[in-house]
Amino acid sequence: MSKRKYSEMTGGYDEEFKRLELDLVSSYIITVFGNYMEEITNLIKDNLEKYFKIKKIDELSNFENAIFKNMENIQNLKIKILKNNNKNSDIIEKILSYDGTANITIKKLENTIIGACLDSNSNDAHWIYIDENGKIHNSYNNGLQIENSNQFCQCYALLMALNPDYRNNFKNLPDSYKFGYSGLIELWEHLLGSVINFSLKNQRNNILTHNETLKIIYKVNIDEDINIVKNIIKKYYYEDKVTLTNYFLKVLKTDYAYINAPYFT
Repeated sequence: MSKRKYSEMTGGYDEEFKRLELDLVSSYIITVFGNYMEEITNLIKDNLEKYFKIKKIDELSNFENAIFKNMENIQNLKIKILKNNNKNSDIIEKILSYDGTANITIKKLENTIIGACLDSNSNDAHWIYIDENGKIHNSYNNGLQIENSNQFCQCYALLMALNPDYRNNFKNLPDSYKFGYSGLIELWEHLLGSVINFSLKNQRNNILTHNETLKIIYKVNIDEDINIVKNIIKKYYYEDKVTLTNYFLKVLKTDYAYINAPYFT
C-alpha cells in the first residue's frame, strides 16, 4: 500500500484509503470554515446583491431562492465567539443545553452565528445560529447533525443562517442526516472555493495558514496508516484554489461520503 503513487490510490477501491481521505478532507473543511467565518459572511454580504443581479429569478435553485428571500437578514448577520469564562458561562450553558423544545429566546444576540467555546482552556467550539427572533438553532437538536458527531457544526450554523428552510426540526424525517448533508453540499458548492482562497492567502496573524492547518491534521492522524495520510496530505500542499476545490468537492459528493461523513467523530 505504501508504495502506491497517489494517482494510483484514488480509484475508490480501497476502503481504508476512502475513509482517511474523507476524514482528512472533512478536517480541513471544518477548520477553515471555523477560522474564516467572519471573512465568509463579509464576502456573502458584499456580493449578495451583485450575484442576484446577474441571475434571473426563474433560474434560481431552491437553495438560492431561499437565500434571495432572506437577503435583508443576511446583510445584518453577525458573528460572535463566546469564550468560556465567568462572563459567558451562563449563556453558553443555556445555549448548549437547549434541547429544542422549550420556548427560549436569547436577547441581544439575535441574527448571530455563535461559536460557543466548550471549556475555559480551549478554543474548541460548538457553532449554533440564533435567528432574528432570538430563537436558538442547533444542528444537533433539529436532526441535521448526529449527536456526538464532531463534524461540520460551523457549516450547519452558516447554512441555517443563510437558508431558513434548514431551521425546522427534521428529527422525524427518515435519513435526516443525509438531508442535512445535502444542504452542506449546496453550501460548499457556492462557498468552498472562496474559503480555500482565504486559507491559501491568509493575512491574519492569529489564523493558521493553509500549510499550518495541514500540519495539525497530520499530527492528529499520526496513529493512522501514516503512508496513506502522507500521500493524501501531500496532495494539498502546492495546489491552486481551483484544483483543491474540485478535489475536495469530488470527495465530499461521493456516495461513500453521504453515508459515512455525518457519523465521523
